[in-house]
Amino acid sequence: MVKRFTLAAICAASIPHAIANVQLAQVSTQPPSISLHAYVGTGTTSVCGLREAPHLIEHLILSDTEYGENPVDAILALRASGIKLSAVTHSDFTEFSLEGPSDSAIEMQRALVTFLGRRSLPTLGFEREKLTITREVGSDENYISSPTFYERFISVHAGAVAPCAADSKPFMAYTQDEVNSVFQRMYVADNIRIVAVDHQENFDLDGIASALRLPVTAPPPSLQTGQREDARVLKIEGRKGLVEVIFPIAGRATLPADAAREMADQARLRVQSHIRRKYQLYAAHTFIDQSLNGGWIRLEVPDLPEGDAAEVVSIAQAAMSNVGRDGRWADPVWASLGSHLPGLPIGDPVIAERKIFSVGVLGQLRRMITELLGLF
Repeated sequence: MVKRFTLAAICAASIPHAIANVQLAQVSTQPPSISLHAYVGTGTTSVCGLREAPHLIEHLILSDTEYGENPVDAILALRASGIKLSAVTHSDFTEFSLEGPSDSAIEMQRALVTFLGRRSLPTLGFEREKLTITREVGSDENYISSPTFYERFISVHAGAVAPCAADSKPFMAYTQDEVNSVFQRMYVADNIRIVAVDHQENFDLDGIASALRLPVTAPPPSLQTGQREDARVLKIEGRKGLVEVIFPIAGRATLPADAAREMADQARLRVQSHIRRKYQLYAAHTFIDQSLNGGWIRLEVPDLPEGDAAEVVSIAQAAMSNVGRDGRWADPVWASLGSHLPGLPIGDPVIAERKIFSVGVLGQLRRMITELLGLF
């Protein structure tokens, strides 16, 4: 021990000039945050005939409360207490999350009970939030909700439920009574899971459940009105100058979101290493989306020769399969459903097809050329 200290002292004395100009700083970390989540078993594939109703309900639940008139008001009001509020509607569930310091647990509980404990949706803001959503999805007042490519893909390739067919009427024609009926059917006790992420038991989950006083049972999907699509084959067209590969993955019920992110990161980095060595290309991009059941990781590589797509797929698959399975994941959805990781959660990858001219288009071009030549 003495020799070790002596050696360290000699080394330190011999190189003070090497570190004399280095600026050093020690920054204390913030105490760990806690979070409170509510997962509601309803999304855009849950209410056929009123596909967008769960999305609209998500907006309205955060509207016209003591925290403000609209969802952004609620976000700002809670931020003043150091709490981050977020809400997202997925294809098969809706999540509400509150995150903040440990001394904000009581305020988080009060906010969650305020939002989820209401008996009906507010009338104030109903038309406003419908217009807001049409702009959120990049449409206009004629918007008709229809299945997304993601919903169709995970239904065909990742075992998710078939998406609801397109609505028969515009979203702006939804009535208050229709949407309120969906809310009262879906926001019930056996369709909501409340999860606390907290190492010191700051939250009173029994107290939250008691304060919510929710009705008990939600109807099964078979009782919903409207039709589902029956697509079993999905054509995936690529874009010029881009190799795109879609990997079906398990949903958050069996594959934690943080594990999916690491899989995507490992695939992206391994592919970037390959294309940099072989082609001196710079970028590869990955995008993740996960529902409760089913999801995808999309890999995009600009300027890659199409013939190298299979090699890139192999590299990405190997990288994903090497992501650890040691139970260190922290996704609260996955953890609250049993923390199981059965099998390899990667399906067969799908490579987007490059667009080519159809016979009809080529025929039209041939006729046009013939007609032009006939003019001379």
